[in-house]
Amino acid sequence: MALFGLFKAGAKKTVVEGERGLIMLLEKLGCSDVVDEAQIFQYEDALEQVSALAAKAKNTYDVEQGQFIAIKGQYEEILGEANACQEKITASTTNFDLKGKLEAHLVSLLDQVESMKPELEREEQEAQDALEHYNMLKETVEI
Repeated sequence: MALFGLFKAGAKKTVVEGERGLIMLLEKLGCSDVVDEAQIFQYEDALEQVSALAAKAKNTYDVEQGQFIAIKGQYEEILGEANACQEKITASTTNFDLKGKLEAHLVSLLDQVESMKPELEREEQEAQDALEHYNMLKETVEI
């Protein structure tokens, strides 16, 4: 929540700086009479709306990234277990009963890994899309 507050404060500062810059530019161009106070308020409102959208997009990204990290952690944990199982199979040269059970367990683990791949890829893509959306809005606010 503190990050949101910092982002909001930064966005507000950017809005104020943007207003000042706009007014200075119009004055230099001799067009200050073109922009009235209502237009400046509209500009400020639009920037505040985009800032709010950017904050929501950041939250969405954080959620999507968290989901991706969680599924990736599970995926890597199962891969690690499969590797350990493979090592036990390789080391088990005389106990064929144990070796058979380990091989069955390995097949089960590999099936889990394969079934997780689409979800892992989807979560990664959703996190990437959310980040791109956030960055686009953030850049708009910073212009």
